[in-house]
Amino acid sequence: MTSATRSRGVRLILLAAIVFGAWSRCWTLGATGFAEDEIDILKAARAYRQLDFWPNAEHPMLAKLATFASLETATAWNAAHYPAISTEAAVRFPSAFTGGVLTTVVLFLLTAELFPDRRIAAWTSLLWALDAGATAINRTAKEDTFFLFFFLAAAWLYRRAKRAGRDRAPTVRRWYSASAASFGLMLACKYMPHYYGLHALFARITDPAPGENRPRKFEWHAIMGGVFLLANFAILLPATWARLSQYLHGSTTSHTGYVFEHTLYVNSVFVTPGGPPVSFYVAFLALKVPLVILAAFLIGVVAMCRQPRHTGFVFARIFLVFFLLPYSLLGGKFLRYMLPLLAIVDMLAAVGIVWLLDRARRRAAPVHHRWLVPALSAVCVCVPLYVQVSAWPVCGLAQNAIGAALTPPGFMFPDDEFNDADVREAVRAIAGVAHSGAVVASDASAVVEEYLQEAGRADLKSISLARQGLPTHPGETWVLAQDGHVYFENRDLLDEIHRSHTPWREWRIDGAVAVQVYALPPTPPPQRAVVVP
Repeated sequence: MTSATRSRGVRLILLAAIVFGAWSRCWTLGATGFAEDEIDILKAARAYRQLDFWPNAEHPMLAKLATFASLETATAWNAAHYPAISTEAAVRFPSAFTGGVLTTVVLFLLTAELFPDRRIAAWTSLLWALDAGATAINRTAKEDTFFLFFFLAAAWLYRRAKRAGRDRAPTVRRWYSASAASFGLMLACKYMPHYYGLHALFARITDPAPGENRPRKFEWHAIMGGVFLLANFAILLPATWARLSQYLHGSTTSHTGYVFEHTLYVNSVFVTPGGPPVSFYVAFLALKVPLVILAAFLIGVVAMCRQPRHTGFVFARIFLVFFLLPYSLLGGKFLRYMLPLLAIVDMLAAVGIVWLLDRARRRAAPVHHRWLVPALSAVCVCVPLYVQVSAWPVCGLAQNAIGAALTPPGFMFPDDEFNDADVREAVRAIAGVAHSGAVVASDASAVVEEYLQEAGRADLKSISLARQGLPTHPGETWVLAQDGHVYFENRDLLDEIHRSHTPWREWRIDGAVAVQVYALPPTPPPQRAVVVP
């Protein structure tokens, strides 16, 4: 294969990755209703219009500012154009575009700096676009997607500055400044400064004696801090610190449970090293990552162990080890925390795929060259593509062959896998038949309230089962039961409802029950006791 042919192939793979990444993340973003966490961001973005920065102030602003801009743009579009952009699509678009397009590109650029073979960079970007787990997170309006993008961008800009310094390019300071700004934006997405520390460890290991080829510390930290404050200016408000204090003391947490493998665990950082089992994230990799990609990843891990000083493998090893070990021990676990790990998995899997293709090219007889390498490449593309498309649009339910053989969809991580899918449809069905004054009890109460308002049913009341239980006064009550919202506070009540009532309706996705609705009859008024002589 000539260098020109290889370069053309790399460009085609990158283009395919960008196109598919944009489609898989951005297409039909309104296919499912809001999740509880997305409602928090929606409420904060709406509050920004009134210059109210209190809602959701325990989290940085950048993701909410992007959501605010997207909502305002969608409102302007809907006033003069058709088709209308749904609120769900407007809220999710910034995250989806960032994850599907921008992260795809920056992963290519960073991997190309870390590994001299650009085929590894091209395959990394393509695997990211095909990654069903990453797609599920990117299609949700949460801070994690923005955080990962700016972290990867900062790491790439830093490596680019290093290369410019070696070449004595006059633009070296600008590259370092851009890297510092990107780290500031990263922290304005999520308060996780240890990623900055891990990158500093990587820089120290790969370049222990940088000499003059390094950023000026004062300038670097001034840029990073200035950009952070510019993108997260609410951190300067006393109300934000009051909210942060409440968050750190657990006052904003309404429940702490998480169902993993049909078992309820306490899910809070305050119970570290307890909480869900340490196998939580490894189980995700074993049951969710397509087997061909998992095999390529293991080959990449072997290559990483064999070349411990290689710059790319140092980067992968630091973030692989320092994710799996501490995060597996933390008492609070959610699948969205895995997003940076998925990027590393795709990077190492790309190493494994390139190794396999080179080995096939060298070992196969010349007559087999024309079909063996394309066939292996097709398998590495078609398997993850099938896994993602078959779970569409609820990509969180995607499983590999082992996962499908061992567990039904939504069994292992129902909270993150369903992510409140079909609650919107359930609320719309209730709104069509419920009498005025009825109560809708669930533990997606903010989602229920949003869709009751959308349906014009402000006369119906949304309450939380975990915090308030069932209403004690006589009246019509509707209960939404979800496996992903089983907590210690509502477990016994839900068990009793399941035993004593038949669902009015239920919604299924890929055969798995997403939502069950129970119509509870009004409680009869208390009767006067009759004394028998």
